Parts: sequence; C-alpha cells; structure tokens
Amino acid sequence: TVTSNWAPVYVETYGNDTPSCGTKRLPCRTIGTGIIRAAQRQPDPFYLTPSDEFVTVQVGPGTYNEQLIITTSFIQVVGAGPGNTIITGGHQADGSGIPITVAAREVYFDGLTFADSDTGVWVGQSASVMITNSSFVDNLNGLLLASAYAFVRSCTFTNNQYGAQANASSRLHLWDVNMTGPGTEVDSVGVTADHG
Repeated sequence: TVTSNWAPVYVETYGNDTPSCGTKRLPCRTIGTGIIRAAQRQPDPFYLTPSDEFVTVQVGPGTYNEQLIITTSFIQVVGAGPGNTIITGGHQADGSGIPITVAAREVYFDGLTFADSDTGVWVGQSASVMITNSSFVDNLNGLLLASAYAFVRSCTFTNNQYGAQANASSRLHLWDVNMTGPGTEVDSVGVTADHG
C-alpha cells in the first residue's frame, strides 16, 4: 500500500451511502460510493507528487456484490485481508459478471478476495494496476488484461478456469503467486510474466 497524507474513506457492510459518508464513524455502504468520495478528496495532481495524490478506500470485512468501473487514478482499495473482504460480480449468461473494471492509471488493491465472478479484475486499455496480498477464487477468469499493465505480488489464484489472461500488448508481472485448481496457467502471448 501507499502512505497517503489524506484521510481514508471508510466502507463497511453496515454503512450507508449518504452525501456525508466515508468517515470511520459514518462509513459508506458500497465500495463504489467510497471510490467517488475518494476522488472528491484528491488534491489537484498538477501541484503534487504522485505519492501525495493517492487516497485510500478502507473496506471492512464482509461480502460486497458490486460491479465497479474505476476511472479515477491514484486510488487504492484496501481490504481486511483475503477471505475477509470479498468482492463478487456473480456469473452472468453474457459474461458481464465483473466486480472490478479498471480504466485508470495507478490503481492499487490490497487485502481483498475477488470471487465467484465471470472475471475477478478486468484491466482495460492503457490502465495500470498493482494487486498485492489478495486472492482470486472460483472465477471464470481471475485476472484479464486488454492492452494494460498489471503487477501482482503475494497473491493466490484458486479454482479459476483461467488464472490470468492478457493480450500481446499487455504487460503482466507475477511475483510470489500461487495458482491451484484448473486455472494454473497464464494464458498470454508476448507478455512479460515474471514468476518470483
């Protein structure tokens, strides 16, 4: 995770999505609302260094059934640990069960489980993501990259049909990653995959 000078936005399953949510005493209910609040707290990126721009969305334990499209850069979503904070998009006939779609640069995830979805995390064109200390469980695709960049460290992939997939113009770095179950391969062409 990145140390930030800005107060985190808190999300809990018992919270409420109100215009003033996001404090520890009055947390938001959904991660999506937490990300909107984090974007509102971000300072002007033209005057600060990248480390000053990050705002944390601190997500408590529980299961969050959401389909998020993250378009704000320099956001980090931090959970209570894999198996404790679970994000799911479900399985849909058209394959649209995607809880996290990243369409921004420098988006970080830590301490989360992406589970029971068509794709756990989808990273779109020119986007970049870092995922640490997290797990991908029972997805069709654990991680899917389309002309994007991902750095994945200290993560587990369990019982996904495909662990990670990426097209030829993507870059995927895997460090200290454990894949078990049917999806134990990284399906990629022309991708830098570092197994540490």
